[in-house]
Amino acid sequence: MASPKMYSVPEISCEHCVTAITAEVTQVPNVASVEVNIDARTVTVQGGKSSQIVAAIDEAGYDAARIRGAATAEQQLDDGVVRVTRWTFPPGSETGAHVHQYDYVVVPITDGELTIEADGETTVAPLSIGVSYQRGKGVAHNVANDGDAPVAFVEVELLDN
Repeated sequence: MASPKMYSVPEISCEHCVTAITAEVTQVPNVASVEVNIDARTVTVQGGKSSQIVAAIDEAGYDAARIRGAATAEQQLDDGVVRVTRWTFPPGSETGAHVHQYDYVVVPITDGELTIEADGETTVAPLSIGVSYQRGKGVAHNVANDGDAPVAFVEVELLDN
């Protein structure tokens, strides 16, 4: 079974909140369990799609944001000309907001989807093994895996440009 997803819901304050949120989230397809923590103001959900869970919490009258862990970066090479880094995104992880200092190429090593957050917009980017793409320096974004399966790619930064 996939790892549980955790959401921050700042308005949680009482048992009524617990009941309302639980009632809505348990209706999301494939949700196996819902745990609402009043003190931490969090909702932990096993199963279901993140976007549907957020919509269900919204339907209950509360604002939710997924709490994400950190994606992992393993630097494989830096020779002054190129820097090669393997990025691994377990479900519910992100890079954090960052700005690329160099032109770069991304080579997916898994299929999957990543959420790209930039300029107040959110888009979903499909990845296919071996289907590379390039972006220029100055790109500012956060990259996250809101899915249920790990996603990974190799990033090659062109340091000499």
